[in-house]
Amino acid sequence: MKRPNVERDRTARLLRRQRLRLSGSCLICGKLPKVGSLTTCAPCRQKVKLNNERRKTNEKCTNCGNRVPSIGRLRCTYCAAINAELKRKARREAVLHAISKLGGACEWCGETFWKFLTFDHINNDGRSNRGKHTSIPFIRRLAEDAPKYNIRLLCWNCNCARQFRALTEDEVRLVKEVK
Repeated sequence: MKRPNVERDRTARLLRRQRLRLSGSCLICGKLPKVGSLTTCAPCRQKVKLNNERRKTNEKCTNCGNRVPSIGRLRCTYCAAINAELKRKARREAVLHAISKLGGACEWCGETFWKFLTFDHINNDGRSNRGKHTSIPFIRRLAEDAPKYNIRLLCWNCNCARQFRALTEDEVRLVKEVK
């Protein structure tokens, strides 16, 4: 599924965008200064919007312009896979940053392996937050202000013991010491 020329072009494009981002220029035209935290100038944003609308009506990938495999999709299979991988990496980085900001270990037992750690809602109000606070920006905000959201770091076992078995922190420590 690799496309050698596409990979080489993509690398060159990413290096150019990185250089433009550091200089504070528009990532598309490179001339006009970007406004605020946006990465492109207003004329380029308008061009991209019109181009994407045209591609959608012609059933083309909004990223590369290739034909999409089915009606209603915005990206071809290749671009969709790249986009999904980029989202996974961004989410993983945000979660790792939040875990490090929250101490990097389970508050009850000290587990440090990041794949076992979960964000525990102290007041059991996770259901109210779940629908609106699952995005990457929320995880980044959480890293900066966890007490505001009443969230702490527990490993999966301690979180399940607290939630489903109604065990306290002392009871979990006692069980760990017996073993």
